[in-house]
Amino acid sequence: MKDSGLVQIKLVICRKKNYISKTKFYAGQSEIQDILTHSNFYKSHSLIKSTEYMTRLKVFEFFYTVFNGIASPFPEMDVKVNNLIINIQSQFNFVIKPVQKIKLEIFMKIWLLRFINDCVIEESIIPEENISTETQHHLKSIGISINKSFNIELPKNELIYLYAFLVVQQYLPGVQEVFDRSHFPLPYQMTDNLIKIIYSKKELIKVEELDIKKISDSLNAINLRFFTFYVEPTSFICFKKIEYFKKNYPVFHMIADQFIQSLKLNKTLNLDQRELSSLYTDYIYTLCGPRIKSVQVK
Repeated sequence: MKDSGLVQIKLVICRKKNYISKTKFYAGQSEIQDILTHSNFYKSHSLIKSTEYMTRLKVFEFFYTVFNGIASPFPEMDVKVNNLIINIQSQFNFVIKPVQKIKLEIFMKIWLLRFINDCVIEESIIPEENISTETQHHLKSIGISINKSFNIELPKNELIYLYAFLVVQQYLPGVQEVFDRSHFPLPYQMTDNLIKIIYSKKELIKVEELDIKKISDSLNAINLRFFTFYVEPTSFICFKKIEYFKKNYPVFHMIADQFIQSLKLNKTLNLDQRELSSLYTDYIYTLCGPRIKSVQVK
């Protein structure tokens, strides 16, 4: 799947550089599309049903997995993209962490390259009424900066795409306001179901001592990210780590595991073991909260 994503991005980026005619290029692209379709490249649990959206996500996942902590792909874009990131921080008034910068840098490179090569997002990812006037002003300013740097004019849908990523990945606050329950009910329903399991264990745990509101907000953020900009983790949760949680936090393990098993039985979601393990990890850290300072299992 990830190899297919690499082929796709190389085709799109290198057509002009290698003087490939449009006719020949599109014939090859059509063949690649068939390969991607048959390899389930476009299969996803994402709530956003857009082929271009899914292609970008898979290509981003590939490059982020391969280059994270090693180097930066497309180094010729470094200066311009880094200047844009500084602009984004200034517009939204936040300070970016080094690990966040790497992710955002790769995301923006894939995003801009796709658009430059005529692969566009046709529809708005989130309802425009969920975006404040102030935010729209910031996005317009960012769009002007991108125009100056790359000589491209991004439509509103593309700038909203950037904003959606910033919110879901927690560069910016307000994920539940932007991705609200009425438009994205499934992630919230999953949180509700997990909270019900917590209350069902009240004989084993002092529920009244838990900050349910904080836990719910954290779970909503996890679920919204999972169904929008989910990036498969580079490491698989090992059996020893699960045993660690089971031994040291048995009730929280029981809660998380019970919910994961219910997702496993849900044929509509059709989640694989890596995805379930990733959710388990996120849930268990949320439930245990400050009880876990550092988990190291050898």
